[in-house]
Amino acid sequence: VCIQYGRYPSFLSLQKVRAGRRQFRNLVWGVRQRIRSMPEDQRPRVLVFGESLGAWASSDVIMKLGIEGLDHYGVERALWFGMPQLARWSAAGLDRPGQLTPEGTVGVFDRWEELEQLSPEERDQLRIVQLSHDNDPITLMTPTLLYRAPDWLDEPRGRNVPEGQRWYPIVTGVQTMIDAANAMRNSPGEFRSTGHDYRADTARFVAEGYRLQYTEEQLAKVEAALRQLEVEREARIKPPPDAAEVTPAPAQRTEHHLHAPHLPKLHGHRTKGANWVGDVAELTGAGDLTGNG
Repeated sequence: VCIQYGRYPSFLSLQKVRAGRRQFRNLVWGVRQRIRSMPEDQRPRVLVFGESLGAWASSDVIMKLGIEGLDHYGVERALWFGMPQLARWSAAGLDRPGQLTPEGTVGVFDRWEELEQLSPEERDQLRIVQLSHDNDPITLMTPTLLYRAPDWLDEPRGRNVPEGQRWYPIVTGVQTMIDAANAMRNSPGEFRSTGHDYRADTARFVAEGYRLQYTEEQLAKVEAALRQLEVEREARIKPPPDAAEVTPAPAQRTEHHLHAPHLPKLHGHRTKGANWVGDVAELTGAGDLTGNG
């Protein structure tokens, strides 16, 4: 379940973080209340995912209480990609063990090979998996770059951090800001594991971060489906001039599209909403507030 709180790229939506926090808090609390009304043996796992500003908004809500925030909101695990350095509770201690984050409950990684080094027992203990590339300008950009040298330019340097890069007052801060503004320029279907591009890491980290059962064959099929969906999405946004027909979005596909062997079986049906929505509509005479009536 997700709510879109902005329609522009992350770099142009910083003013939406507060709205994102508020919406995520209401959403995750509503999910918790809904699940608590279900029989215990039928309750699903609740998993949180966020990337970039989505990671910022959701981590600020949950990590205000530290790891206990997961239990407070009924969340089993959280997976965050490209956490901006400006995230309040990430900067306050999410990246290092402390009173709010006991040893072994939070893992911060640059790539899959680092997570792979942990034993199965250590992976089971993780409640939060955070993937932040060593050269991601979004995760490195802070106002202090203007007047203080960052630790990510110390030796040994992280993966893909240029060896020849040095810190200069103001200049390094401006360069990083420019890099952050251009960080979302990616080629559809060409996944990479560098900078603010986490597409090549997604399938593996979702499987391992949430401790899902999978085979390498299944993972390869997921990767292929993700690439195909991204190429189709780009074709809908910018169709070629000679395109006779473009595959529609999942919720708009016909019976023909739904049975196509190369497309995943996705559904776009709207849920009926919480019970209190119908009660309010009945009392006010306002009709179905979910938009179905």
